[in-house]
Amino acid sequence: MRLQIRYRSGDGVTTERVISDIVVEPPKMLDAFCEMRGERRSFAVDRIDSAADADTGEVINDIGLHFGLAPTTVPLGPGSNIPSEQHKVGRQRFSSMELCWASQRPPLAVALNGFFNHAPKKLMMIVRKIAFATLLALSTSAFAADAVTALPKKMEGQWGSTGKKVEIELIKMESPTKAKLEVIFWDGCTRQGEATAELKEGAWSFVAPGGVRCEDIKVKMTQVAGKNRFEGDYETVWRGPATGKLYLEW
Repeated sequence: MRLQIRYRSGDGVTTERVISDIVVEPPKMLDAFCEMRGERRSFAVDRIDSAADADTGEVINDIGLHFGLAPTTVPLGPGSNIPSEQHKVGRQRFSSMELCWASQRPPLAVALNGFFNHAPKKLMMIVRKIAFATLLALSTSAFAADAVTALPKKMEGQWGSTGKKVEIELIKMESPTKAKLEVIFWDGCTRQGEATAELKEGAWSFVAPGGVRCEDIKVKMTQVAGKNRFEGDYETVWRGPATGKLYLEW
């Protein structure tokens, strides 16, 4: 691994270095080949102001934790997640913006930041793939749900073996799974009136009111994939149960 670092010498001079063939020397030293000097040198981790992978550009936020040494991030004040004044004075190499950011992060954010910055690359690749697959599945499910639950404003079709006309108009979507409809089933005994449709397990169900002269019609229908069309079954009770097919289009 080759690292590009900003290193601060004992007398305060800062230089940009590229180091490789790194050997860890606890508790806080790295022995590595310095390309600028052309020889191996020792580097104190608390004098490395910044570090990044020289080949990929990936930033390493805490060089100490990265190599299993003592952390070099801003330590927090006792009993809180706000850096004490003593710590702030002792670690002047962190900017005021970094100190502010560290003081405002909740403990969970600190833990997650540490994991994502220092987890092995292969593990991080697996985590990213799982996250991408999860987001893709959620977006696909949301799109499918919208396609099923968004009832059109007006639909027309036929019901029964003789092709009698049926008309449905959307009055109001009360929720993604509940809608108020105006329905007309044309027949010798026409059913007309308001009905409440509910979505359960991908199918819309409602009852067309028969009034005082006609029997009610129970309907269950589903949308045909990729088409502006519902298909389903109906059931009536008139001198015994009767069932049949219906479709609606828009």
